[in-house]
Amino acid sequence: MYASESRAPERECDRGAMPGGWHAGVEIVFEIGKAFKLPEVAETLGISLRQVQGHVTDGTLVAVNVGRGIVRRDLRVMEEAIEDFARSRKVAPRGIPPRLSARAPRRIAVRNRNGGI
Repeated sequence: MYASESRAPERECDRGAMPGGWHAGVEIVFEIGKAFKLPEVAETLGISLRQVQGHVTDGTLVAVNVGRGIVRRDLRVMEEAIEDFARSRKVAPRGIPPRLSARAPRRIAVRNRNGGI
């Protein structure tokens, strides 16, 4: 591409200061865990594939499109997203409310046709 064998002309980002205010020595780290296909997510969560697709569509389960755009979508769900989804859907255990369990059973008097109990 260049007539001489030397490198291309030195750019600003080659000298240490990167465009957009980044500086040399700043390290960007992406920690990518395991990615699951939607059927694997359905099996892991114990729900149907349609339910997983519904959660992805409404945004309660975050998925990443690794396909080629909207037409050729190929969705993956990261392990962290599954954990966040499960954490957000956690239900507190339900027991009998204390006031109902402490109360004595009710006795209901029913009158018959003759006026007796």
